[in-house]
Amino acid sequence: MTLSVTIPCHISVSLPIHYHIIISCFSRPFCTVPSPLPRPQAHRPYFALRMRRTVTRKVNRKKQVMATYEDRYRSLGYLFYSIAWCDRNLIQAEIDSLKRMVKEHWLVVDRNYDELGIESAQYIEVTFDHAMDIRMPAKEAYQIFETAQTEEPDRFDKKTRELILLSALAIAAASGSVNRSEAACINELTELLQLEH
Repeated sequence: MTLSVTIPCHISVSLPIHYHIIISCFSRPFCTVPSPLPRPQAHRPYFALRMRRTVTRKVNRKKQVMATYEDRYRSLGYLFYSIAWCDRNLIQAEIDSLKRMVKEHWLVVDRNYDELGIESAQYIEVTFDHAMDIRMPAKEAYQIFETAQTEEPDRFDKKTRELILLSALAIAAASGSVNRSEAACINELTELLQLEH
């Protein structure tokens, strides 16, 4: 599977060489300043979403980690939110980029539904919206993903980890440029996902 992510040509982010990333310039001028995003309103009853399908894995041979498909996608929602909000400037373009990646990639690779009839990958958007609604600090959101990934490092296969990184890149580049905070988060994520440089 070859993914294309459009990022400005002047951005320098340390990424694995073998990724198939098509880099092109944005058609709009870089001087264009995106309009700030107004305070969002709640979209979905996050509290009503329940966890069902359970997968049990051994961690450090001492304890069991009970994870669901929804848990994994929720952790991704927190991760992508932390990338968008790490510079404390979350704009509509970043939200649109997330929705596009979910629709064009995540919903394609996973068509599973929970017992409420919600597609599992939709929990990415649900959690992103929830974190945005409560103005969760970016660091706290990232730590949720980091903790889950550390406790269960094999929860995602290599192709999925590459898709995670490309999704994060697409969100960071959506504003027209990747600043230092976003670049630092991308590099930290690359190490966490154990992807080669």
